Amino acid sequence: MKPYRIQRKGKRYWAMEIPAHYLPPGAGRTVIVATTREEAEARWLRRVAEYRRGLDVNAAKKTLSEFLNEFLDQCRGGDQIERSTYEDYRHHIRTHIEPILGKVTLDRLTTREIDRFLVALKQKVSQRTKRRLAPKTIHYAYGVLRCALQLAVDYDYISFNPASAQSRRSRVRIKANTAPIRCFTPEQSQQFLKAVHQDRYACLYVLAVTTGLRKGELLGLQWADVDLDRSRLTVNDSLQFTRRLKGEDGPR
Repeated sequence: MKPYRIQRKGKRYWAMEIPAHYLPPGAGRTVIVATTREEAEARWLRRVAEYRRGLDVNAAKKTLSEFLNEFLDQCRGGDQIERSTYEDYRHHIRTHIEPILGKVTLDRLTTREIDRFLVALKQKVSQRTKRRLAPKTIHYAYGVLRCALQLAVDYDYISFNPASAQSRRSRVRIKANTAPIRCFTPEQSQQFLKAVHQDRYACLYVLAVTTGLRKGELLGLQWADVDLDRSRLTVNDSLQFTRRLKGEDGPR
């Protein structure tokens, strides 16, 4: 198949037709159009390869935003991830991924686009903290995108994952936090507890210092968890932050 010239709205393009035997049953005439001969040939080869692999070319025309909605529906309908994980996925998709890549179609999403996405995230300022996004936030958003695009590969929408770890330029590394962890010394602990002994949360602070419980475990404690006669405290629950939306089932 050789490229040929066509004219549309006063502009000249190169075109190549996909042979009928490559097309799925019932598909109409398909023509690849590009501004240069080289681009038309490259697109033609890529499209033919997709048909040969059995990829769903029509599904590849979905925008990333449309596909991510499908991804979220799949996550919500399954039992492989926790509800809180689904809510985190949705938050990062709506807040970080869709505003930058949402309008890009799956077949146009390249490793270069993923790189640009990462650069944009590094420049983004959080509305909550008024600071640039933390490396862990960027890493999490990238991980959600990579996971979603792997589903697109599994569904035969695209031939490869442009955000895969195998794509060298798209790898994300979190810089090691070189700042030392600061802990109270025994003397500082005593000084702290003395300073807060009249605070309404003094008991909470004492538990935090003397037991080492996590914040969620401390805030999840109830009187039923405390046995004063045996001087025993049992952690049965943990209070966690969720991204549940107003009107959804379950506590926010």
